[in-house]
Amino acid sequence: KNLSNIRDPNNRKIIVVDDPAIEFARTSVKLSDVFLNLPTINIGEVENLKKFDTSNGKWNVSQDHHSSGAYKADIFGDKHFYKNLNGAARIGTYEIVKLLAAWDHRVTFYRYDEVTNKFMSSIGCEVPGLLRRALVASTGDLPKFQNGKLVYENISLNLAKMIYTRLQS
Repeated sequence: KNLSNIRDPNNRKIIVVDDPAIEFARTSVKLSDVFLNLPTINIGEVENLKKFDTSNGKWNVSQDHHSSGAYKADIFGDKHFYKNLNGAARIGTYEIVKLLAAWDHRVTFYRYDEVTNKFMSSIGCEVPGLLRRALVASTGDLPKFQNGKLVYENISLNLAKMIYTRLQS
């Protein structure tokens, strides 16, 4: 049937998206571009400072924020920020700051298995925002918890490649 004549209550055309998962992934910003779009933060003395350890995926108490990495601090409530190798600091979601820190250390918290078509991410280091929605939208199923991982089943190789592209430089 022809849907081109159907309009919403605000007289906008209705657009049918055949594959919303691919569309979510395609329109997502690459991780390398995300940092520049995050709000800057000037950090002085902070309470309850923790730094994310990319080797074990845990937050550890930190005495200072002089080195690059992902941090969590009590700045009028919990704030997550990432400090890059040049010393610039920006506020982001916990997923984004962790992924940016992991990127600096060449650590990956996600994996795709082409044999089983499973996309896996470490719990606490999930794929961010629209990319996570793309994984769910591709099958309509929420991930399962297995061995400390979130496992998305029946994910196409094409979608996995698009997500990997967005999570790389």
